[in-house]
Amino acid sequence: MDNEIAFIGEPIRKQKRKSIKQNRFFKTEAKEALFAADNYYKAVLSHFICGAACGGFIYLAQLAPKLISAVMTGGTAKALTGVICALLYILSAVFFCLFFAGVYRLASELESEPDVEHGKPELTKMSVMLSPVADISSFRRTLGISLVLLSALTLSALPSVFVISQSAKLGLPPAATVAVNAAVVFCSVFSALFFIFLLAPLPYVINGNKDIKAFAAIKTSAAASLTGMWRLYSLLISFIPLILLSAATFGVLLFAYTLPYMTVCFARAGGYLYNLYVTERKFEK
Repeated sequence: MDNEIAFIGEPIRKQKRKSIKQNRFFKTEAKEALFAADNYYKAVLSHFICGAACGGFIYLAQLAPKLISAVMTGGTAKALTGVICALLYILSAVFFCLFFAGVYRLASELESEPDVEHGKPELTKMSVMLSPVADISSFRRTLGISLVLLSALTLSALPSVFVISQSAKLGLPPAATVAVNAAVVFCSVFSALFFIFLLAPLPYVINGNKDIKAFAAIKTSAAASLTGMWRLYSLLISFIPLILLSAATFGVLLFAYTLPYMTVCFARAGGYLYNLYVTERKFEK
């Protein structure tokens, strides 16, 4: 069974530059969903809430040393500062995962043509953002998935941190040191993105089984994502010009358009991969 998107008028096996056409397909669907009805403000607001909540913990971590030094000094103050800052950064990472799970869930449910019942469109509500933590079972599952992801990202970052900290002691020429550091950072980023992309179909996995446990959800999501991992990498690469443009606007375009657009786009890609995975399993049976 071919696991490619079929473009009308072109046989699948004869299509050229499939990844570009697939990216265009996902982006077109994402734009239509993002700008349908009142979806745009919901997508932007959800990202703002996520960023503000996590940014608050990071701000407190930056402020903690000044507050502690104002009331005490010495080794105790230094140790307390380290512990509090570490806890705040950990909380920031955990809360980011929890909030972004809601943001991504919301993005996955935005529709370009909302269902119409009794003459009124059935629109996605902002409350969907809270669905990953809506009850104890959902909270435990989301927390478990978040901790697994954070552990994987930490393991991805450790090699680059170690190599960069030790590269100056190896006595290599400056150019060689820069090349080694760049290569290690690239590998770490590549592996971190791999772990993140494994969870791209996650909202659709949970929708298919509301009572699924954290590790079972991760396993199913990973199996679905692996059927087309390169699609997700190529999709991210296609956003590089827009990301650079957003940086030139000092982040204004990033929050106003780029991040919501990318999130909806990856949600569409994740949904496609999950549907493909389910279809292939039914076909094999």
